Amino acid sequence: MSFFASPRRGRLFTAGAVSLLGPALAACGSSAGEAVRPTTPSAVTAMQADTADAAVTCRPRSYAEPLVVDLSATTRVDFEAAMDGGVALVNYDCKAVRLLKDCRLAGDYRFAGVSRKEEVIHLDNHDEIQANLPVSAQVKVGGGVERAAALDIAYVLVGKRTTPALVSRGVLEGSQCEEATHYIRSATVGAFAVQTSTRGRVAAAAEVFGASTSGESRSARQNARKDGNPQACEQSRPGSDAPPAECRSAIRFELVPVSDKAPVARAGKGDRGDKGDGKEPASKEVASIENPCPEGFKLVAGKCARAADAARTAHLCAPQDLEDCEAQCSVGHAGSCFNLANLAYRDYGKRVSDAETVRNEDRALALWKQACDADVFAACTQYGDNRSSKTGSQPRDMVASQQALARACSGGDAAGCYSLADQKLAGSGGTPKDPTAGMDLLGRACKLGETWACRDMGEYLFAGRYGIARNASRADALLTQFCTQGDIASCHDLGQHLLGLYEDDDRPEAPLAEIPNARSRGRALLDRTCRSGEKKTARACVVLGRILVEDNDPKGRALLSERCSADGKGDACLFLGRAMVGGKGGPVDRAAGVETLLKSADDDAMFTAAQALDRGDGVTKNPARAREILGKLCAQEEHKPSCEALKGGAPSGKGGTPASKGSALRGTTAGK
Repeated sequence: MSFFASPRRGRLFTAGAVSLLGPALAACGSSAGEAVRPTTPSAVTAMQADTADAAVTCRPRSYAEPLVVDLSATTRVDFEAAMDGGVALVNYDCKAVRLLKDCRLAGDYRFAGVSRKEEVIHLDNHDEIQANLPVSAQVKVGGGVERAAALDIAYVLVGKRTTPALVSRGVLEGSQCEEATHYIRSATVGAFAVQTSTRGRVAAAAEVFGASTSGESRSARQNARKDGNPQACEQSRPGSDAPPAECRSAIRFELVPVSDKAPVARAGKGDRGDKGDGKEPASKEVASIENPCPEGFKLVAGKCARAADAARTAHLCAPQDLEDCEAQCSVGHAGSCFNLANLAYRDYGKRVSDAETVRNEDRALALWKQACDADVFAACTQYGDNRSSKTGSQPRDMVASQQALARACSGGDAAGCYSLADQKLAGSGGTPKDPTAGMDLLGRACKLGETWACRDMGEYLFAGRYGIARNASRADALLTQFCTQGDIASCHDLGQHLLGLYEDDDRPEAPLAEIPNARSRGRALLDRTCRSGEKKTARACVVLGRILVEDNDPKGRALLSERCSADGKGDACLFLGRAMVGGKGGPVDRAAGVETLLKSADDDAMFTAAQALDRGDGVTKNPARAREILGKLCAQEEHKPSCEALKGGAPSGKGGTPASKGSALRGTTAGK
């Protein structure tokens, strides 16, 4: 599905809509009054004029949200094709956005409707035009353009087309990837219109949308861009999977810097299973609203304005600037109230008494609520999350929590959908479980770009957790995408799922019958994870080694030997000891196998080794050493079979089950 206007494909943006003014207008009957007026630049020439009044530069590693209403029809088609084919990579320097056609990353964009928003942005001078419309800054036209032109941009926003992709430089492919600075995380879509304006005067949205078709004089009809029908946008709904037919033009891009580091593995909420109440441990780390503007500009009324101009009106404060956040919140800037709430929640970066923390958290709750009421949807999420447990002096209030999270989710905040999904799936705080609603919310969070919601969906669909029907094919597609994007944790989890080892990686392989080539793919994914060299994924080497030695493959024993040497104990030593004793993946070596089982520090494996030493079963008989091992297991680990053996009772396996004679060397132990 495409949400960019494309004249080539007959969608929304027709060639005739690109410029609503042309030479033909001069031939129309114009009044004498118009003939003596000074020449007013059209919006197209105002947007394309040389706007370099002052240099516009990016802040290091800057996040940005430029308007893209000035995209030409051809450029729109290029961006559309890039987003239809994967993750769109760009070079952005705050002066221009340049699509890198030969830089690729597998991924997709999905649409999610949000609460409809209508707004007019007034760009008062060429500095503001350049800072907010970087696409036009690429095009410079001569011919005496009036440099005092201002612009009014009216838009109706109905949704976002977003990718949940994890983007890092190491997995990009193509000849232009060294030039990649950002990727397009999302494009907000709807309808828009642009007209030239007078400095200091902000038109109403209806005036901007209607000027080109009104009966006013030509000088009032200086529209260069109009795409979509605001009346059609009224058909949109927050839960829609597609925008209305005449309300799907790109309005803004959300540009996120390309990371030089590989994605960091993180546990999603789905990794907790069904044990908790669905609430994560409290954290004081809350993401604030960052300034998306170039160096020397601040966010004012939806646009980037020179800092000197912004100082005279309400603007977004820097997240750590307490004095400015206090000042801007006091004059009603909701985004600054949100940032101030986050500072209060973190005790303003100070060590304070418990009583002061309670007061600060109370203030944070009040400020989040204030910002939420002003449609800062990230504030609704924070308020909702913190009402799901005792915060400050306020007791848990699940009704208030879910109302706030629902508002955040409708407004397009993916984290709000994610938190509400978690509450519905887990039945947090005594609320009834609702798997259907929970999965719908998780799917919406995924569409809105919450990577970990997509990851959790994959886990739930593989496992059939929370009463959700298994759908291995869909789960496979979700985790495969993140693995391709360099998330090694996804590769590891997917490999275990395909081999039927996710819940217990010490049991025999059981490749998923419904997934083609599950066995070979699963093993290849564990091998990739093992070779990644990341400490957290060393488990993949252990599991792969175990299943290879079960196939009598020498590579398995080599993997286990390497991991046992590196770890010094643990499952690698346990599985290696079993392989040596049983002659799997290499010759039988019972003596070395017994010593390796002892090295594993696994209670049952050590008990097995002690039995062998006591009887001389394939090793030199050593009852004294056997008794020493059993004594430590009994005293330090309260290992019941060891305690029974020391008392002279019949040796037994884990849990008191009698052990078969010689079981020490038959390689079956219960623990890890």
